Amino acid sequence: MNPLDVSPAEVLRQRGLWVGVLPPLAFMAVRWGVGGLEPGAADAPLWPIEPVPVMASTADVWAYFAPWLLGPLLLIGLTWLARRRGWLAAWLGVLWTIAWLGGAAGLAARDLNRAPSQLQPLPTLTAEVLAARGVAPSTHGAGGVEWYLKLQGVELPQRVRVDDARAAAVQPGAKVELERVRGRWWGHFVRGFTLREAAAAAGATAMPAAGGPGATAAASAPAAAGPSASVPASR
Repeated sequence: MNPLDVSPAEVLRQRGLWVGVLPPLAFMAVRWGVGGLEPGAADAPLWPIEPVPVMASTADVWAYFAPWLLGPLLLIGLTWLARRRGWLAAWLGVLWTIAWLGGAAGLAARDLNRAPSQLQPLPTLTAEVLAARGVAPSTHGAGGVEWYLKLQGVELPQRVRVDDARAAAVQPGAKVELERVRGRWWGHFVRGFTLREAAAAAGATAMPAAGGPGATAAASAPAAAGPSASVPASR
């Protein structure tokens, strides 16, 4: 069959088939390839910690919700324009391709940013638990407990979702020490936590054991010297 004899409808059908199949295949290839770079990464906890959105003014509310409002309106406007110009099929193909390839790029960047070999340790920080609420498991995560924290030296409150069983027993007002790391390009993460009260109790328990014999001898010394000390007084 002569390629020049192919009808325009057949050409469009073939192009549509390639556009419909290749972007999802690229996304799945990136997901499989990036996930296999460091197989042990999923075993260690890595909980993102981020500031709590504070709506102090109308401008803050607008800045927070503007992308969610203007984004769909922009897509609707461009789709209407493409339909008027006769570019609707091409425009939908472009949106389809951008969605899949953009998702693949975002997935690769996220996993590389969180790769254990790329994490940068940060100093341990003390935080006070302001509030806590349980989060049920879902398709987006394992659930756990979401903490609202006041970090030492940080003005805005922070939040982090912890999927450790010990977190359920931590009450508001408790202080915890957070083991933090920083991603390769962005974001701070928590790798573990320790209750300050538990650490202080462990240290207090260890102190008598370290100085027990010496302390007993020092306490018994005045009792042993008591009678002899009273002899000069009787003279």
